[in-house]
Amino acid sequence: MNAIFRGTEAETRDLLEAIRCNCDCNLVGTQPDGSCGAHQMLLDQRALDGLLFVRRDRLARLLDEEHNPQAEFITFERKGEANDAG
Repeated sequence: MNAIFRGTEAETRDLLEAIRCNCDCNLVGTQPDGSCGAHQMLLDQRALDGLLFVRRDRLARLLDEEHNPQAEFITFERKGEANDAG
């Protein structure tokens, strides 16, 4: 079964660039043989869908939090550590 990348034109270009940068395939002439993990990922629909999810949803949230000075942050304290404010 073929996997389908449902990204935009820009997302597709970025994916292809990431594959090119992470490819460690054997070359057949001047073309990669598709044996590396980067190329194998292109056959995995769940991986492709996950990449788009992270890029679109999670990345937007992270950028918003980073650039929004009004964002509320949740901090966690290790059990047993004293609170400096107290």
